[in-house]
Amino acid sequence: MRLASFNVENLFDRAKAMNLETWADCRVVLDRFAELEKLLGQVTYSDADKARMATLIIELGIEKTDTGPFVIFGAIGAIF
Repeated sequence: MRLASFNVENLFDRAKAMNLETWADCRVVLDRFAELEKLLGQVTYSDADKARMATLIIELGIEKTDTGPFVIFGAIGAIF
């Protein structure tokens, strides 16, 4: 038997990054988030990976809290 769950609240929230003035601005946020997720998904982290993750976390505004202006960071990352 397989059991899965999903936070349905995420289905009804539009990504806040999509509300930015230009697609270029939106793309910056989406690219940073995608890069952070890719790095976090690795089995091991190099020193360079750790440094880049720290930079991305700051750029995404989640260095002091798990809720930034565009990102809610939890067990599974989400961009809003």
